[in-house]
Amino acid sequence: MQFDLRSVRVHALVGENGAGKSTLAKILSGVYQPDRGEIWLSGARVRILNPAHAQVRGISPVHQELQLEPYLSVAENIFLGRQPTGHLGIVDHRRMHSEARRLLGDLGVTIDPAASVESVSIAQRQIIAIARAVLSTTRVIIFDEPTSSLTERETALLFEMISRLRATGIGIIYISHRMEEIFRLCDRVTVFSGRPLHSD
Repeated sequence: MQFDLRSVRVHALVGENGAGKSTLAKILSGVYQPDRGEIWLSGARVRILNPAHAQVRGISPVHQELQLEPYLSVAENIFLGRQPTGHLGIVDHRRMHSEARRLLGDLGVTIDPAASVESVSIAQRQIIAIARAVLSTTRVIIFDEPTSSLTERETALLFEMISRLRATGIGIIYISHRMEEIFRLCDRVTVFSGRPLHSD
C-alpha cells in the first residue's frame, strides 16, 4: 500500500479495530519498527529509529493516552527535555512560562503555564500535548482518536486548533471512527480494511 500525506492537508485514517491505523501511527512516530516497506519524507527515504528521532524529523504524535507528567506544571510539560536555561545552565522558569503562554496563545487558548497538569481538564491536557508537539520544527502531527474523551464544545475547539495548524503548512494525520468528524475536518481519507488499503 502507499500512504501519501501532503502539507496543508488533514488526512484521515479510518477502518475497523485491529486494521492497523494506530500501528502505522506508531511506526511513523518511532514507537514501532516496520518489518517491511519504506518511509519517505520530503523526497528522501528515512528510517525512524525511535520517538526522539521522529521528533528530530518533524513528526509529532498526540496519542489517545496523553503522555504528560501530572505533577509537573503546564510549562514544564510543554518544554520537557527542552527547558530554556540561563548562562549557568539553570532552567529559566520566567522565560519558559512566557514562551508557554505565547505558544498557547498562538493556538487560541489561555491556560496558566504555572498550573499543574493534574489540575486542568482532559481537553486542556490535550492542548498541552499539542503545544508540546508544535514547539519543535514540526512538519507532521498525528492525532489518534483525539475526541474520545472530549465534549462537543471541546471538540469544536480542537477542530479550530487543527485548522490553525493546517494553515501554517503542517501535514496532519487524523485517526478516528467518527465519520461526522471525518467529513467535517479532513481533506483526504485512507480506509484500512485488513486487506490492501485504498486511498481516496
